[in-house]
Amino acid sequence: MQRVSSLRVKNDDDEGQGVRRTSRVVECHMKNLRAALFISIMNFSLAYSFQSGAYAIVNGARIWYEIAGVGEPLVLVAGGPGFSHVYFKPHFSQLWNFSIIYYDGIGRGRSDNAYLKSDYSIDRDVADLEGLRLALNIEKWHIYGHSYGGLVAQQYALN
Repeated sequence: MQRVSSLRVKNDDDEGQGVRRTSRVVECHMKNLRAALFISIMNFSLAYSFQSGAYAIVNGARIWYEIAGVGEPLVLVAGGPGFSHVYFKPHFSQLWNFSIIYYDGIGRGRSDNAYLKSDYSIDRDVADLEGLRLALNIEKWHIYGHSYGGLVAQQYALN
């Protein structure tokens, strides 16, 4: 007969030395489950992200963007630095009174890479954000920045 005690399986007949499995097995299965869940979420997001979109030439680089919905424009600035727009989808597309603008900053997602390392900066991201607004002929827009994108959004608002 076996009994389960704190994630260990022991036999009654060899009480002190009969540990066959420890919590390491359970931990290994949990890591595999988390990895599978992460991959599933990313595949779901990627399926949404590559359906449409266009490029705008901003500060000499191709910046990818997509507009979803109708209403006041709301641009989403991804975190990282280095993240693309994919984790915003499809959640923000469900906002009924906004025109959601997804975009990938330089060196991210489907946009061009920068030629110089020094181009990867908050100042460049702010300049690209303003350049995108002008390229899309938008007079003013709402900005939502997540994590690093929040820093870019704040600097953009200050400028």
